[in-house]
Amino acid sequence: MSDHPLAPIPSGTVLLHIGAPKTGTTALQEAAAAQRGQLRDEGILYPGRRVNHRDPAASLLGHAVPGSGGVIVPPEVGRAMVDELGQGGWTRALVSAERFALGKRHQVEAALDALGDDVHVLLSLRNMYSYALSMWQQRVKNGEHRGIAEWMKEATSDGRTLRLPGSGLFPEGDGYTLVSRWATAVGPDRMTVLVVDPRDPGTIFRTVESLLDLPDGFFRTGSANRSLSAVEVELVRAVAANLAEVPASDRATVRHLMLNGVSGGIVRGREPHRGEGRIAFPDEAVAGVDRATRRLVQSIEDSGVRVVGSIEALSEPPSPGSGMPDELPAELPTDLALAALGGLYARASKQAPGGHNEGALTIAAPDAAPATTAEPPLTRRVLARARAAVRIGRSATSGAALAALPNSDEPTVLHIGVRGSASTLLQQTAANARDALLAHGVRYPGDGQHQGRALSALVLDGHVDAARRDAWGALRAEVAGSSVSRLLLSSTTLCTATETDIRTLIGALGPRMQAMLVLQPPHELLAERWERHIRQGGTTALDDFLREALSDSQQATLGAGDVSRWCRVLGAENVTVVVTSTSDLTTLLGAAEAALDLPAGVLAANGAAGASPERPMSAIESDVVLKLNARLAEARRHDPRARRALVQRGAIARMLAARTPRATELGLRLPPWAEATVQEVGRKLADEVLTSGARVAGRPETLIRGDQVAEAPGDPTSGTSSIPADLAVTLVTGMLTAALDTSGSSAG
Repeated sequence: MSDHPLAPIPSGTVLLHIGAPKTGTTALQEAAAAQRGQLRDEGILYPGRRVNHRDPAASLLGHAVPGSGGVIVPPEVGRAMVDELGQGGWTRALVSAERFALGKRHQVEAALDALGDDVHVLLSLRNMYSYALSMWQQRVKNGEHRGIAEWMKEATSDGRTLRLPGSGLFPEGDGYTLVSRWATAVGPDRMTVLVVDPRDPGTIFRTVESLLDLPDGFFRTGSANRSLSAVEVELVRAVAANLAEVPASDRATVRHLMLNGVSGGIVRGREPHRGEGRIAFPDEAVAGVDRATRRLVQSIEDSGVRVVGSIEALSEPPSPGSGMPDELPAELPTDLALAALGGLYARASKQAPGGHNEGALTIAAPDAAPATTAEPPLTRRVLARARAAVRIGRSATSGAALAALPNSDEPTVLHIGVRGSASTLLQQTAANARDALLAHGVRYPGDGQHQGRALSALVLDGHVDAARRDAWGALRAEVAGSSVSRLLLSSTTLCTATETDIRTLIGALGPRMQAMLVLQPPHELLAERWERHIRQGGTTALDDFLREALSDSQQATLGAGDVSRWCRVLGAENVTVVVTSTSDLTTLLGAAEAALDLPAGVLAANGAAGASPERPMSAIESDVVLKLNARLAEARRHDPRARRALVQRGAIARMLAARTPRATELGLRLPPWAEATVQEVGRKLADEVLTSGARVAGRPETLIRGDQVAEAPGDPTSGTSSIPADLAVTLVTGMLTAALDTSGSSAG
């Protein structure tokens, strides 16, 4: 039995805990739910199966489902709880829901009629200044972007009470305070007001143990719904401010993602660092809170209810100058950004923390109906399709057997580039300038991706699938139906073509084929490829990535041997080598214009405007993305569609489009140990170009890296402990915006 001086409620009584919010309610509810079985062993019923009794309370009060847009909770939800209480077999019962605090007088009476005569009400309160701060912070967790001063100005605007949405503490239209409303309905002898001591969070546990006649220390402390530090609050507020103008139809989804994703990820995923502080209570709101608190204290004293704790603690003002201002600092902890992103990704990708799918959003695949993120089961139908695909591959047409392009006296210029941004820019420019090219007698058929599939069909001997075969057929048909015979074709898959492949290409494209090989400096290509790797979710540190990329077997992918091979088969007089970089689009376009006998500037004037490259990540940006990938990988969040939608096209795309790195942020550089190898690869490429006899555009010496380097991000567990605040805000905003774009419906 409890030695606490507070007497237990009578046997057969329901202890109805009505909040108020932010007074330890969540911790009590989680502890009671986790120990539901042990409570029954002690003769205590905690009805239902959920953590709290929010929905039964709303049902008994006739309230709407929170976040439902006004849908009233059906009466049977509350009736089910009442029926469970009516089955007996318990000595005392505990019902806990903050929703009860929001009932008007007639709603409270209806709820008490349903629960029966034997009810004792417990109301927990705390210091009103910290309570107002906590209520504001809860609103911030839900997406409130206003600072505490602006919010409290509205809360104290009537000069008598506090307008704290969701608290129910002050009169809200029926002439009662929360205390007088319940004390009048149930009787002052059957109501206890607990003033929680903020220095002793166990107060609420001990009080409930005493009222239920439970042993001291029975409740194992639940996971507290901890408050946010000042730094955490400002990140959440900054993200919410970016979403303040979303349509009303998306507001429920935003609240869900902010509370359960961004804020939930922060609370679950980290502990505040020393020095992050708490938001200061605004001095200008002290007088308004003091007036409202004195009215509340008076109503408690007038009601005659039992008070546990110091009633004076409700009105104790905050210490002057305590806390931090509500403004976003210049730097934020890296783990804070990662916790927010991880929590948001978990919620928005249909995989809540712990592997549940509650309140999830649907991620739609591109050009497809909305689908879930779960892997499809290995049904007989799936296996049959896989086997059919294998049979199709085995019987596929040989590339050499595909029909060639129609004979023409005009040359076909084949752009061949190692996979990198320079080649992509040429493809984008040519596609944008397609009409201008036609006006000058040059056709750029299809698009770059279409051409890549079509041309690869020619060199995949015995392995040409239907998609590639159809792509080649479509390209050939487009060329055959055109009076324009000069062609520009482009591929980044043919850079490592064998001599046999090149002869096959000549046979298909015609004897007047000319090749334009585009080379980028190896250091630039390697940086681009590692950045592409982490954009796509890779977790390989730069050092390990470079060791593989610079191995003897992989150096060919940087262009080694390409120029010599093409010159041997096609003839050096039919090969142009363009040495360029993403910052030198002029050289690349000029070489293409010369090869196609076009007037200078045609491509630049008609297509370059829409072909600007994405800026590269700074070193600190790549470090954060690498760490995010590692975090998601550790949590086993592998859905590729969700990752593309939320991280690649959401967080990263917004970062690159909307953010300008600070002048102090270093660009991504290769580590010093790799520099000698990269320079040697570049030197070999330059020598190969200079001795090939091919026409050369650009400066081959730029293939050799010679500038100073700085250490780049490596191990995902290392790196900077803080990042620019605007980087964190941009990443979280980008992911949240992508979640809204792909959801199609509100989260539950």
